[in-house]
Amino acid sequence: MGSSSQLPHAALGSALRAIRLRKKESLLEASSAIEISGERLARIENGELHPTEDILLLLVSHYVVSEKEEEKLWELAGYNKKSYSEPEKLDTSMQQNFFDMPVDARVVYAD
Repeated sequence: MGSSSQLPHAALGSALRAIRLRKKESLLEASSAIEISGERLARIENGELHPTEDILLLLVSHYVVSEKEEEKLWELAGYNKKSYSEPEKLDTSMQQNFFDMPVDARVVYAD
């Protein structure tokens, strides 16, 4: 295997590893918290594997990083952070209004 600078996602992986170590979590603890295998997280941290947007979102959420650090991670990953942090504006021109009517779910038996 080559040096970490030759791996495609080395900078992102190094940043994620540094955060995990700063939080004093083992690889197993962090991977279990976001429900991926320890091997997969190790490959992400080694720069061998690029995390999906969902996995990166889970990692950022789990590690509770500063906004500045979060932006750096999204940038290193090549994803647009705004697509996750800001809800989309809904087109209300075609929106229908619905009523929530209470329903009596009791059953009445008659002889």
